[in-house]
Amino acid sequence: PELGDGEYKYTTRAQDKAGNISDFSEVVVVNADLIAPSEPTITFVEDTNPKDGKLNKAENGSDSDNANTTAKISVPTDAVVGDVIKYTVNGGTEQSHTITNADKTAGHVEIKVPVVDGQTSTVTAKIVDQAGNASKEVSGSIDSDFTAPNVKITGIIDNVEGGVYKGNVAGTNTNDNKPTIKGTADANQEVVLYDNNKEMGRVTADKDGNWEFKSSDYKEPLADLVGRVHVIKAVVTDAAGNTSEATSALEVDTTIGAPKVSIKEDADH
Repeated sequence: PELGDGEYKYTTRAQDKAGNISDFSEVVVVNADLIAPSEPTITFVEDTNPKDGKLNKAENGSDSDNANTTAKISVPTDAVVGDVIKYTVNGGTEQSHTITNADKTAGHVEIKVPVVDGQTSTVTAKIVDQAGNASKEVSGSIDSDFTAPNVKITGIIDNVEGGVYKGNVAGTNTNDNKPTIKGTADANQEVVLYDNNKEMGRVTADKDGNWEFKSSDYKEPLADLVGRVHVIKAVVTDAAGNTSEATSALEVDTTIGAPKVSIKEDADH
């Protein structure tokens, strides 16, 4: 009959052609282990900021090994010392790791996974117990993107008469406390504008990568900082979490000075 999981005890005896029957043999114990272990889980250690299945440049640079990332394969609670983790990395040859006491205590094993910018790295894993039962094979993957997005400030345009009206005042001074800021970025990329690290507002680049931060986009006007500068910063963050920024300095003075009057002395009076 088909055996279920558990312990079975057997004895045997022989009968010859004359009908003589031997005594029973010693008891033989058979342990049937037909239950597969639980499947493991796979996590990528450096995928943290954000945890999104993508590995950006900052995440990959969190340790000294930029050519690899680390994957954790969990040791299920029903796995025991001596069971084997069978795994593959990036579709390569299946490898084996026998579970140790240290692995059980840690709850996982760590493996190195090569990563390349613009490519996807994969890991598969399963647990095979000492009876040969195999868990369900699981897989995990991570996309590597180490390329920083593009952003530039191409101009800061004065919109108030009396100064450099309609001119580019980037790096100089202006009497406009809400000048138009223009720049470029990757297509459809959100651009966050800061004034001395305080957010001024946000704008999105068009399909051609051009963006324009208008006076109506300001959360509040730029303060007068005569003799000091505003550091205008444009920051972009791509889908993987890579960040780039561009900066430009600007001095703002909207104070209207009193008119100067000069009197020419009449020599005859």
